[in-house]
Amino acid sequence: MKLRVLVIGVIVCLAWPVAAQGPGSTCSTLIDSALSLVNRVCTGTARNQACYGNPILQAEPRSDAPAFEFDAPGDRVGVADLSSLRLGGLDLDAQAWGIALLSLQANLPDVLPGQNATVLLFGDVSLRPVEVGPQLPATIQADSPVNVRSRPSQSGAIITQLAPGTALTASGRSESGDWLRVFLPEGGSGWVASFLVRGEGDLAALEVVTEETPAYRPMQAFYLQTGLGAPECQALPDSGVIIQTPEGAARVSLLINEVAVELGSTAYVHSDASGDLVVAVIEGEARLTAFDVTRTVPAGGQATIPLDDGGAAEGPPGALEPYDPAQIERLPLDALESPPVEVVAPLTEAEIETLKVCTGVTLEGANLRSGGGQWWPVIGALPAGTSFQIVARADNGSPTPTYWQVAEGGWVIGDLVQTTGDCDNLPYILHEGALLEVNHCMRETGPGSFAPPNFNMPVALLVILRHSYPDEATAVAQYQNKQLTINGQSMGIDYGNPYFGTEGYWISASGVSWLPPAPGTYTLVGSGYQNHVCTITIGP
Repeated sequence: MKLRVLVIGVIVCLAWPVAAQGPGSTCSTLIDSALSLVNRVCTGTARNQACYGNPILQAEPRSDAPAFEFDAPGDRVGVADLSSLRLGGLDLDAQAWGIALLSLQANLPDVLPGQNATVLLFGDVSLRPVEVGPQLPATIQADSPVNVRSRPSQSGAIITQLAPGTALTASGRSESGDWLRVFLPEGGSGWVASFLVRGEGDLAALEVVTEETPAYRPMQAFYLQTGLGAPECQALPDSGVIIQTPEGAARVSLLINEVAVELGSTAYVHSDASGDLVVAVIEGEARLTAFDVTRTVPAGGQATIPLDDGGAAEGPPGALEPYDPAQIERLPLDALESPPVEVVAPLTEAEIETLKVCTGVTLEGANLRSGGGQWWPVIGALPAGTSFQIVARADNGSPTPTYWQVAEGGWVIGDLVQTTGDCDNLPYILHEGALLEVNHCMRETGPGSFAPPNFNMPVALLVILRHSYPDEATAVAQYQNKQLTINGQSMGIDYGNPYFGTEGYWISASGVSWLPPAPGTYTLVGSGYQNHVCTITIGP
């Protein structure tokens, strides 16, 4: 999850006579004037820049940031140079109320610089970004397209290919320096071989990272703390942050107080009276993940995440509940630059109960399998547009896509299903069975013998036929030329894409899920690039 940010900070300090009007009208006038000033001085601030509105705003620079002036309306500074941003709450005596506007790239593509997430901060708000390491411009310098992989290894899955001359940003390197982690122009990140990249700076100075190390752009990850409202001003919005994603864009990914937030449209984020984090969704939908639990929050609802004394999540998102309509009505939604926000009614209890059920609909025709993986036999088909309830998800210990278990029976691949409801917290199913690789049988236990542990029938065997090839081209051309027979009966085989093995050659694995009809001895013969014969004995 990465993000570029344009921070537009404004604190308004307007000197109006208080004696001529009551506190309520003074407060309303102050709010209206403050929002008007934001729209006037902060329009058009470039991505990854901060626009300052008033000296009451406290912006602390990073220790390694170059000197800058950031103390007068219209001043601009790179957001990566800021270590904290602190706004002031309502002060009627000083006629002041803090506002800041941020324009964030987040995980949106580089090729769409005009599409940014708008973040409006108002009132008593403290924002402290998670510090990120050096990030350097880089360019693909190969003569042919370069593979971008999911991890720093030739065996890593290919995410995409980049053309020669593609501009990138490098955010880390492997310990050996052979691989660079880069942000992709279309969003996300991946790994490329370092000898294929030219950097505008010393790429060796990048931090050493692993595939598990989070990749953040400046201000994509931050800690947020907000104060409560002011009782003397009923029109004042409760201090907080409004986040709005660009219309028609994919979800924007942020890390707020160590809670992964995926947002599609508009949300209001603030601290409650206990200091915990609350995310209320005004339009669209948000997905909140903490402690391996994901909560989907639709428009009209909210969820609370408990925070520890350091401001980090200390538990999973709480149950879905309706948001407070009075609180939402006071929000300064008119200050957002995107199209007008359509506020929906809070969720009803009946709607919340309905949303707890996970349902799916097929995006196109999909096979229905007997188990949660591509090796399991096809037992039926679901035409495009088929709706069904989902009761579980597969965990078969492999990198294959998630499979959903249909309530009526059978499994369907997740890539072909659009889900709604609380699907992230369904139980995982680990299928029983024994994994048998035919060539493993030959190499490891001697020619022609393999005895899996005894188990009660019936249990499926996942029979894998693996072959090695000298190069990728040969593997691609040959990996389907395989056959498997069990006691002379030909078995249908599902094929997988070749991958680069640790032994230094390309490997293709194909296989079939097989349910032995009874205990006994079976002869498996695999043919193709190499031939394998394996005899297995299955006990009751």
